Formats: sequence, C-alpha cells, structure tokens
Amino acid sequence: MIHNPAPGGCHHDELVRVAMKLNGEAIVHDVRARTTLRDYLHNHADATDVKHGCGEGVCGACTVLVDGQPTASCVRLAAQTEGREIVTAAGLSASPGAIGEAASALQQHFLARDAFQCGYCASGMLASASAYVASNGTPDHDSIRHALSGNLCRCTGYQQIVEATAAVCRGEAPPPTSGRADLAEKLAGRARYPTDKQVEAALVGKVLWSAWPAARIRRIDTTEAKRVAGVVAVVTHEDIPGRNLAGSMVFAKDQPLLAENVVRSVGDAVALVAAETDEAAYEALRLIEVAVDPLPAVTDVVAACAPDAPRVGIQKRGNVVSVVTTVEGDVERGFQDADTIVSGSYRCDPSDHACMEKEGGSAWFDRGVLVLAVPCLTPHTMRASIGRMLGIGEEEIRIECPRMGGSFGKYLVSSVEGLLALLAYTTRRPLRLVLDRSETIFRSSKRHAVTARYRLGLKKDGTFTAMEASVFADAGPYVSFTPAVVSILADEICGPYHIPHVRAVVKGVLTNNLLASPMRGFGSLQVNFGIECVVEKAARQLGLDPIDVRRRNLLTTRKGPRGGVHPEPGVQVAATLEKVVAALGPRPDLEQVGLPGWLLGRGVTAVQAKYGYPYGVNDRFVVRLSLEDTGHFQLKTCVPDSGTGVDEAIARLVAERLCLSTKPEVSISEEAFDDPTGVLLTRGRPPSRIQKWVYRMLERQQTIVLGRALLVVARLPPGRVATLFRLGAIPINLFNSAVNWTKAWIFPHSIDSFIPRTSSSRGLFMLGLATIDAVDKFRERALAIAATSLGVPPSELVTCEQGVCRRNEPSTVVEWRALASAAGRTLATVGNYALPKGNVLHARTGNQVGPVDYLYSCHGCDIAVCPETGAVKVLRYVSAQDVGKVLHANLVAGQLYGGIAMGVSQAIGENLGARGGVVQADGLHDYLLPTSLDAPADPILATLESGSGFGPGGSKGVGEGAAIAAPVAIAHALYDACGTQPRKIPVSPEEIVCDLCVGHSGRSTT
Repeated sequence: MIHNPAPGGCHHDELVRVAMKLNGEAIVHDVRARTTLRDYLHNHADATDVKHGCGEGVCGACTVLVDGQPTASCVRLAAQTEGREIVTAAGLSASPGAIGEAASALQQHFLARDAFQCGYCASGMLASASAYVASNGTPDHDSIRHALSGNLCRCTGYQQIVEATAAVCRGEAPPPTSGRADLAEKLAGRARYPTDKQVEAALVGKVLWSAWPAARIRRIDTTEAKRVAGVVAVVTHEDIPGRNLAGSMVFAKDQPLLAENVVRSVGDAVALVAAETDEAAYEALRLIEVAVDPLPAVTDVVAACAPDAPRVGIQKRGNVVSVVTTVEGDVERGFQDADTIVSGSYRCDPSDHACMEKEGGSAWFDRGVLVLAVPCLTPHTMRASIGRMLGIGEEEIRIECPRMGGSFGKYLVSSVEGLLALLAYTTRRPLRLVLDRSETIFRSSKRHAVTARYRLGLKKDGTFTAMEASVFADAGPYVSFTPAVVSILADEICGPYHIPHVRAVVKGVLTNNLLASPMRGFGSLQVNFGIECVVEKAARQLGLDPIDVRRRNLLTTRKGPRGGVHPEPGVQVAATLEKVVAALGPRPDLEQVGLPGWLLGRGVTAVQAKYGYPYGVNDRFVVRLSLEDTGHFQLKTCVPDSGTGVDEAIARLVAERLCLSTKPEVSISEEAFDDPTGVLLTRGRPPSRIQKWVYRMLERQQTIVLGRALLVVARLPPGRVATLFRLGAIPINLFNSAVNWTKAWIFPHSIDSFIPRTSSSRGLFMLGLATIDAVDKFRERALAIAATSLGVPPSELVTCEQGVCRRNEPSTVVEWRALASAAGRTLATVGNYALPKGNVLHARTGNQVGPVDYLYSCHGCDIAVCPETGAVKVLRYVSAQDVGKVLHANLVAGQLYGGIAMGVSQAIGENLGARGGVVQADGLHDYLLPTSLDAPADPILATLESGSGFGPGGSKGVGEGAAIAAPVAIAHALYDACGTQPRKIPVSPEEIVCDLCVGHSGRSTT
C-alpha cells in the first residue's frame, strides 16, 4: 500500500487568542494552538517578509526579532509569543534605538554592495545582522560569520554580506549605492514572491507520492479519503479532463501528471487532495489506498543500458533515449603515438538545487481565467502543458512570476504547477499548494547524475595525443531536458584542452531514480569533473607537475558558427591559470594556523563552460522601452527576476545610452508572457487563429521533429550514430536554417516558447543586446520627432537628461514629455536580439557545432583535512575568470562568490545519499547547505577583461564558471592531501576517512 503519513505532533484544533506587538502595533488574533509564529505572521498578519524556506529552523528565512533576539519563527508557536514584541524586516528601520539605526545603516551598505541576489533570504538575514550590530558586535569577520551562521543564502556566498556588516560595525558611511529598486524592496520586506501570494479562502493542496521507485498499480481507492470532514476533492488520473501529460514535452511526451498504471520513481504523484485545512488534507492522504505490485527498480545508469534491463519508460527499445557522439581525428593512431595511456572512471552524484523559496504557489480564477502564481522560467510551455491537461485554450490560463527565490536551472523542467492547476480547476476555488522542504528534497528533480569512463593518451612530456570517453547521464524516469544536457556533455568532452584525436559517446538513459533537470552549468560541471580528474591522475602517474601539464595542453582557439576555428578566439584560459598560480603563493603551514596533525592539500583546476545556447537555435529575447507623457520611462522584458541582477544592468544600459540621470523602471511584460509570437507586444492585439497555427506549426518543426529523430537515433549503435550525423549534417543544417528564417520573417519579435526565458548564463548577454536594440530604435524615433519640432536635421540632435537637444546648443531642448505627447502620449519601441546564425552540425565531422561562446576559468585552493574525522577546512581560495567586460563589478563579484560557495559545498557537503532510487536526506538538517562558516572566507577574485564575449561591451556570462570549477578544485586538493583520488563528488566525511585517508594519518602537514 502507498501512503504518506501525516506529520507527527499535536492534532488539537482548539483556538487560542494571541496578542502581541508587531512592528510597533498591537494586534490580536485567534489561531489554532499548533500554529507556528511564522504561519501566524505570514498568513494572518500579512507579514509576507517572514519567509518559509524550511520549517526546520535551519535556513533562517523566517527570522524575526522577539524582544530584540533573532528567532526562527517556523519552530516557535505563536502562542509562545503572547505579550512579546515582534519585529520583522519591514519594521526594522522604524524601530527605536539601536535596532532601527543598525537596520537603516545595514540596508544602505547591503544596497551599496549588491549583497543579495534573489533576495529570498534578505529579510531574515537583515534581522540577524541588525541584532548583531545593535548588541555592539565587532567588525571581526569571524565573529560576524558566527552570528549569521543561522541564516542560509544560496546565491551569494556571504562575502558581501559580511563586509557590509563589518563596515556598519566600524561606523563607516556607505559607499555610493546602485539604487537597485528590486534589492531595496527585498531588504524592506516589500518584495513578494510566488509562494507569498495570499488568496482569500484558499484551499490547501497536498500530494500523495509514490512510495516505490517502480511498481505496477492495481487499484486506487479514495472512498474513505473523500469522507473526511473538510475535504473538498480527492483527484486521481481518472479525474483529468484533458490528456494526462506533464512536463515541457520538448523532446518526448512521456511524463504523466498523475500515475496511471505504473509508478516509475518516488517522485511520481499518485493522487491529490484539496481540503479546508492542513489537518484534513493529511488525514485524507493517509486514507487513500493504493494497491501495487512492486517491480524491479533500475537505478544503475550503466546497467540500465543492458539489452535485458527492465524497461523504464514508454520507449519500445530499451532505456537509452539520447546518444550524441564526438569524433575528431584518428583515435587509434593517437593512442599508438602515446607513450602512456591513463584510464579512470568518475561519477557526479545528483545534487538538489535547494532554492530558498519552496516549490509551489497559488491558483485562482479571475473573470474565467485560471491564474497561477508559481516560480517559473518556462511560462509558455507551462501554459501549453496545463491547457493540454485541462482541455482548455491557452488564453484561459495566465502565469504570474515577477520574481522567484532562486532557480539554478530548477524551473527549466516542470514542478507542481500542473498539480496545482488541476486541483484549482476541479474545485473551482482558490487553492494553495506548496511543498514541504522534505518533499522537495525527497521527491523533486535533481542535477543529472553522470558516470564517465576515460582513456587518455600522453607523451612523456605530458602532451595529450588521444582521448576516448563513454559517458552515461541519468535522466530519471522521463526524457525531459536530458537530450539537451547530453549534447553539452558531448560538445565539452575535452574540457579546456586541445586533444587532437577524440572519440566520445554520450548516452542519456532512463532509470527509476528521480527526474533529472539541468543545474548551473547544464552538464558542464559533470564533464569538466571527469576530464579534469583523468588529467590530474595522468600528471601524477607521470611524475609531472599537474599545472605544467595543463599549460602544455590548454586551448588557444574556439569553434566558430560552422564548427571551424573562430578567427578571433579570445581564449584566456592560460591567463587565468597564471593568475591563480601567482595568487596562491607558498603553501600555508598547518602548525601556524592551529591544525597540527591535519593533512594539507592544494588543488588547481581549469574549466571551459558554455554560456548561451548552441548555434542553430533561433533563440530570441525581446524588450519594450516606453516613455509616457508624464516623463516616466519603463522597460518591459520577457525575463522574470531570478536574482542575477540583469534588471539593474539593462536599466543602467538605457540610462547611459540616453544620458538619463534616473534609470527606467523594469518589469515583466505580460504581453510577452501571454503571447510568444510577439504580435500582442508590438501591435497591442492578440494574434489571429491563423497566426497562432503557423507559429505552432513552425515550432513543431523545431522541436517535435528533432525530438523524434533523437529517440530514433538513440536506438542505433554509436558508430552508426556518428556516421548518420556526418551524412545528415548538410540537409539538417539547411532544414533548420530554413525553419528559423521563416519563423523570424513571419514573427520578427517572437520568442521560442520551448526555450526557458533565462538559463545558460545568457540573461545579460541576450537581454542586454535586445535592450541596446530597443534604445537605438527609441533614440532614432525621438530624434526624428524632435527634428520635426525644431526644423533641423536629426543629425544635428543628441539625447540629454531633459530630452533631445541640439548638438551645439544644449539649451535648445525638446523635453521627454513633449516627445511622448507628439508620439500620441506614448513613445515606445521594441528591441530584440537572436543568437548568431550558425550550423547545428559540423558538415565534415557530424559533430555538433555547440554553444555560441564559452567562458574560461581557473580556480585554486589550499585545504586542511582531518584524517580522523574527515573534516575539511578551506584555508585559501582563488578564482580567476575571463568575464569579457565588467559591466557591474558588484554583480560580477556576487555571482562568483555564490558559485564558489555552492561548488565547494557540492564537493564535500551536499549529499543526498540516494540508494535504490530513494533519497536518504530528509531536509536541510540532512542536506548540508553551506553556512557563512562553511563558505570560503575572503576568497581572492581575479577578473580578466578580454572583451571577446558576445554580450554588451564584449561581456560574457559569469555565474556558472565558479560553480563548475569549485568542486573540481576541492577534489584535486583532496587528492593532493590524502594521496588517493576521489572518484566521485560529493565526498562524505566517512568516505574521506575510510577511502582517501587510509594509511595517511602520519602524513606531513606541510
């Protein structure tokens, strides 16, 4: 039987009266006795600045001050605060005395340093920092890190937060602030996230999950569950009005919304409950009876490829759903030329994205339209999926997502939006469905686990001659985005190195593990870990300096749009390596740092990672720049705020290029969210039925045809796959180019609805160039209108702060308001930018051409390892990265700090412990995210500006490089310290002690 028990604890429903002072105002409410202070504040007192990241007292997002003391409100009952004084982030600055002064100063310093990104943790962090400063805290960084260690931040790495807090403790005046409107709202507690949405009289939604990784369903009985008082609906697959499908369905239509005949992982939903209260919903879940026959679970990705392995999905021929090959030169000859051949097998286990905002949201009806407020990067595929499932038109569905509390690739695949929509549609009532943190960790999608086998041929001096690789990516039970990740793994198989002869086969494979989704790097971490490990092993086996081996083989060129060498390569990976080596300096002395008996290790790594999507994709971003006759500038984009700072960057671009002293307001364009054809955005009316049909037909050629082709190809032997790609390269390129050209010609401002709005570090790259296009068009129109007004040629005019003036007579001005009035009250232009044109496949080799550009980064670290406990301390950390051009120094630093913290933790801290298709971690108390004490303190950042990027001013994507390089640098440092190479990440303390440090307890500490 499958069941999900109700959480333990008190089940009393009696009401208690709670009176307290909240942000200086006396309030009284009657609440249930078991209501937590967090739920009371957020749900009853509308204090939405009190977030809910875990419910375990671990993340600190719900931190408030209770009588001046920081308190995790999710583990304190509301009744326990009777008569107390509660201050949330929204009330901190107005508080009398030291607290208010500290909060005001901290906000200014946080703003000046752009200390937060998604900002979901900002209100709780501000409360803890304010209490520390008000209690006469010292500016000592270690003390501050201890004081803030109860507040988790997934985005930033803490460095800028610590620096700001130290500056306030020293009484420093804040440096000039960036004026980021989004960050000011987040710090003041005014910013609302999808899961903050409060809808009056909303029902509670809950999910009955599979208890088995693989089983055949014989019967689902909901009779008793429906009888529970307060239960409004119990829903199974039989109650779905449309098609029982979920997910993006870009490559395959194989993922059911609710399990029908089988369950394929513990992440499969079996039934749904809508009820008046949590208690009623949990009781109903307990009473749903599901009779199953367990099936053999396929959880080993390599074993799943065997011809006799149990079939996981609906595919007719085995579990391999995607195969991509890379072939260069003559591998056999390359190995014959080698003096030695080194082999190794390496594995990256799955990781949780661990966004601070939990998965879920609210749904309600607005004049017949079903509205969903959910974290979302794929609004168009979400609407299409929900419409297909409910059997209604997409125009009857609206998605709201102005911002989200983290993403990291999580929301490229489907979450619980389909479940939420089905419950709201069934009950016809407002409904809220938000997963508990344990559900998210135990049930939701994870980074692709990858197993790889390598053979590397080398000369005696360390020069690479050949490489052969077999790579297996674990898709989980459904195809989802795995073919896209597989393509990245194949393209980046050599990492940042030139290897003349290469043969690689990469397979995406179905298993009964949790569904896989891209995560910060889109596969780049996994492939860089594998190649870097075999390079490190080869250098040590040859007795060579691993840094010298890297120097000898690093790339100096990159591919162009048709697969050949790019004429202006701009590859700076060697320069970043030298920066890291110089900054690391001599090794530290463990006796001097108080760690006698520990082992010292140094790790240095070089990585290449893509930003932007591959050549051949017709990816496009659109921006609408408008000026009202009130003088108000507004910039509307198709990208929600996920914390990367893109909104701030494009607002600056507009202000700088138009000579404005005030940046325009940036917001989501509902028109772009509602209509991917671009007709609504540019013409102010919805597209016709014919236009919709043509647009969908063209997108089907881009996606479904490709998806089916990939599934067919996956059934062939790898050698035939390589031959087929080579023979088909020219017709495939011609067909793809024709479809892309036709779509761009008919719909010049369209966006590809099947591509997530932001991922692959391409946000500023593409949105920035779309903004520049909009500004240039806007300036041209403004000059033309002013030229008519002044009776002079546009060439004699320029923009200025007040409007448009004569080039040599700045006092002669046509003001912005007048220009808007002359344009009919609103002066607006739409800008767009699409990826550079190029081929999908190289015509000579059949290899994919790959992403439009790459970022290059080197990281180095010194660590100390305790051979008795497996504890690891990062003593020094250095990062060097070519960012192309620094457009906003604080944002670049924040992305790098955050990537380093995440990467280090995913090497030695974040362990799901998955066994037999079941995750063992049960919450954030088990899945150890880095605190301010765990993230490397004061890392050294070196940024190179080659100007070779494709973004504004030659900028590149930033964030993914650090998150990719950090785990590899830590792994190399462990190898150096312990003498045994880690063959997988993450590495647990037990594995460090039992596998890596055996026989090394007496090793030298210097």
